[in-house]
Amino acid sequence: MTFAVTVGPWFSRAPVPTGGVWPVAAAGASSPAVPRRALLIVVQPTTFRGFMNVPAVRQLARAGGAGLVATNQAYRGDLRTVSEALLAGSGPTPGAASAGTMLLALAQAQVPVCGNGLRCLQQPDGLIWLAAGEASPYAVRGLAERAVLASPNADTLIIVLSVQPSVGMNRAGDEVTPIVMAQGVPAKLFPANGPMRSLTSDTTRYPGLVANVDVAPTILSFFHVPEPSTMTGSPIRVTGSNAPFALDRRQIQQRTIRVPVQLAEVVLVSIAGAAVILGLVAIDRRGGPSVRASRWWRALIVFMTALPIPLALGGLLPSYTYAWVLPWVLMLAGGLSAIAIAVRWPGSCAPLSFVGAAGLIALAADLVLGGHGLRVPLLGGTMFDGVRMYGLPNAFISTLLASGLFVAVRAGPARGGILLLLCGCLAGFPGLGADIGGSITLFAAAGLWWQLGGRGRLGVRELAVAAAVTVAGLALVLFVSRFLTSAPTHATRFVERSGSSPSSALDEVRHRLGVGVSQVAHYPVSLIPLLGLPVMLWAALRGPGIIGRGLAAAPGWRDVVIVLALSAAVAYIANDTGMAAAAPSFLYGMAALAYPAFDVTRRGAVADAAARDREVSAT
Repeated sequence: MTFAVTVGPWFSRAPVPTGGVWPVAAAGASSPAVPRRALLIVVQPTTFRGFMNVPAVRQLARAGGAGLVATNQAYRGDLRTVSEALLAGSGPTPGAASAGTMLLALAQAQVPVCGNGLRCLQQPDGLIWLAAGEASPYAVRGLAERAVLASPNADTLIIVLSVQPSVGMNRAGDEVTPIVMAQGVPAKLFPANGPMRSLTSDTTRYPGLVANVDVAPTILSFFHVPEPSTMTGSPIRVTGSNAPFALDRRQIQQRTIRVPVQLAEVVLVSIAGAAVILGLVAIDRRGGPSVRASRWWRALIVFMTALPIPLALGGLLPSYTYAWVLPWVLMLAGGLSAIAIAVRWPGSCAPLSFVGAAGLIALAADLVLGGHGLRVPLLGGTMFDGVRMYGLPNAFISTLLASGLFVAVRAGPARGGILLLLCGCLAGFPGLGADIGGSITLFAAAGLWWQLGGRGRLGVRELAVAAAVTVAGLALVLFVSRFLTSAPTHATRFVERSGSSPSSALDEVRHRLGVGVSQVAHYPVSLIPLLGLPVMLWAALRGPGIIGRGLAAAPGWRDVVIVLALSAAVAYIANDTGMAAAAPSFLYGMAALAYPAFDVTRRGAVADAAARDREVSAT
């Protein structure tokens, strides 16, 4: 077998740092008193199962651990960007480091670095990185043994990984890549027996899963070199859990049914939404439906409002098969809507408030208990996609927002505002939602709700107060994230990237808006709910026909729709996936507009029936 390890072509595509050369020290550079050596080997695309069938890999997993590598789906298919992210410790974001960040940091710390092929194996210390993109994992043992000969007593870190899925893996829905890592004296890195452990990091906070951007911080930590603030990854560590064979099966299962399930969800919501709109138009033109028909229309609206709750908690399923997914979604959403309609709370829109309370309880409980359900939702990104590894996914910011508003309408302006402030803390605090864009959205909603409900209008003064509430809430989240948590979060990374200067903050905002525009360009169908948001706002303000009569008979629900629409606009700007954060608000806004309208027609039908009964009795 011909085996040539070289810097190119894999890494040669990465941009050259300032100065025109890589910060790579030649083999034989000055060594520390206690030799430390890291061996980074990139092998050909392979599945986790195939990777773990290699004897040397299994031995390294016994000495250290093995895991799955999640790479952001936004650039997973671009080899150049993947290579840059591996050495930069961050993805392509504003202010992010170039591909040479890790190498530059090592050079500044006078740690020798060699990437000149097999000759590097004679280097006694420092980093040896072998971009063996076409090498088999079976070559790992031979490479390691050759490196050991140069310095058999050095504290050695070995990281072996594949950075991209193969064509066959993509076709099968297997889009994560394998990694194994071990550290110690070389003689103890290949034990013949013992349990195989898993890897994790503060980026994922899940046993068996790490991110591609974690590799660079791990190497810097091994050499005791400070991590640049532009790195978004975290050092990889070994856990006490077993190697993630079961997790690998789950991610393949999830990806196998993901597209059909999400397509069915979109079709169901679209059909139901179109039916509700046509129903409202028919009422205005031909009069209200019967009492029984009105009851079914309201049940449909409540069901669609409850549907996102089981979708959000998909990670709680024991298996991602149709036999589990379909009953989970239909029975949980159907059961919640049935209970909501049966419970006799006062108020014309009480079922919507009940669903809102259920959504708040479900999301809060899952986040407090570790967010296991929200890590693999049945809609939107998952932890296997390399986005939103933990906390509140952007796709369910609207669920938390609408749930809070549906409950706040019964609590009044002051107490409802406090509830929404608490929802903002739930969304933004580390260890809970850890979603800075979500917290901004909820704090904005709290300020708007307090001012609109208390003063009955939204002028310049009221909007200024709402903005002040948003800034104060955000400051609290950033303070807690920065000073009251030991592990870095999305919020702390955001502050480090955007807080250094006003231009950095503007770059971050421009990047987030750019991502939102790109999402719409790639998925034009998302324009439907986004364009529906201003229409929804107009309907709440002008109240045409039956919608106006329904809102007039349901105190507070006009304010719910207004705050929901304005907060969705904030969500679009504040989140790096603005479309995913804002678009679902249209579903909840339509529910808040349509339910009171059908309730008014029900009461009208009941009143007409009673009048007819009285006429019959009189005759």
